[in-house]
Order: sequence, then structure tokens, then C-alpha cells
Amino acid sequence: MPTEILELYQWRNGKGYSSLFPSAEGGYDEQEFYSLASGLGLGQEWRQDYCPGTHLLALFAFEDTYYWTVLPETQQELAPIYFNDEPDFTIASPAYPSLEAMLEKQATRLKFVWKIDQYQSK
Repeated sequence: MPTEILELYQWRNGKGYSSLFPSAEGGYDEQEFYSLASGLGLGQEWRQDYCPGTHLLALFAFEDTYYWTVLPETQQELAPIYFNDEPDFTIASPAYPSLEAMLEKQATRLKFVWKIDQYQSK
């Protein structure tokens, strides 16, 4: 399992709904951060149904979109993050080169949106 994914689950082993990062509106909306056991179980289902031979770990679901990573056979530092609104993994390519890159992009987007909201409310 990639190091950054291990660190994520050591920090917070999935907490269900309303637990990872807020939406641009400031709420947590319809997102779910899967526990390690749930993520591995869902990844196993996807493997059986959609992509035999690939080990997947489901990480999050947000408004009917799944986020996952492919578990490598050898230890790696980074985990490319994929997402799709349906589990068609055969056409997927990484949306982010790593979990850190995904979280940085989300944080930047939130800061930008909140800054605009603060400006408009003045």
C-alpha cells in the first residue's frame, strides 16, 4: 500500500459521511470517506465485477463519484488517484498524480471560492 495512503488511514480510518473536506459552500454534503476495511471490500467487489487482476482501494465517494487508487505490487510513496461517476475502470486514467496533489488542489479551490464569497458578502 502506498505510504501516503497508509498515513491517511493512520490519521483517520474513514469516518463515514461528513468527515474529510468541506464543499465550496462550507458544508460536507454527500461525501463519504471509507474505512480501510470498507475501501478494500468495495475494491474487491470492483475487481470481481469490472477489472479482474487489479487491486483497488476505494477511498471516497462524493456526490455519486468514486475516488480510488490502484494498489501496487511493490511499496510506493505516492498513490495516483482516479475518479469516475461509475465503476468503469477500463477507461480510467489518474486524475491526480498523488493523494497529496488531490488534497492540495481541493484546498486551493476551497480557499479561492471562500475568498470570493467573503468579497461578495462585503
